[in-house]
Amino acid sequence: MTWPASGAEVFQICILGKDPFGRVLDSTVTGESIDGKKITVQRISRVQEGAGCNILFVSTSEESRLPAILVEAQRMHILTVSDMPHFAERGGTIGLVNQQGRVRFEVNLKMAEQTHLLLSSELLKVAIRVIQSKPAGT
Repeated sequence: MTWPASGAEVFQICILGKDPFGRVLDSTVTGESIDGKKITVQRISRVQEGAGCNILFVSTSEESRLPAILVEAQRMHILTVSDMPHFAERGGTIGLVNQQGRVRFEVNLKMAEQTHLLLSSELLKVAIRVIQSKPAGT
């Protein structure tokens, strides 16, 4: 996966809304890096606080605000991820799906392209579903 070039010194994962991970995510990324950039985790309450985010996990607590969140995240070129039902169909980039007790994912390729994110063919091969159209109303 390739993000648009930025001058940022960190790779930032942001969590919008109620955090389902607790400190597990923080401890998982401690000391890790992507393309030489230290990975950090930030919790935010509004998508507008996510200007430096590379990945935005949208909690199910934010479902009522989802359309506005996705528009803003796309404008800021942020990869969106969530486990809310039909997330990728609704305009998110990667939707996490529980399938037979395992976490799998769906990818909305059109939304990734509109956000200027380049998804690798290897990532697309392991997705359980690749959506190639924009959601209705966008």
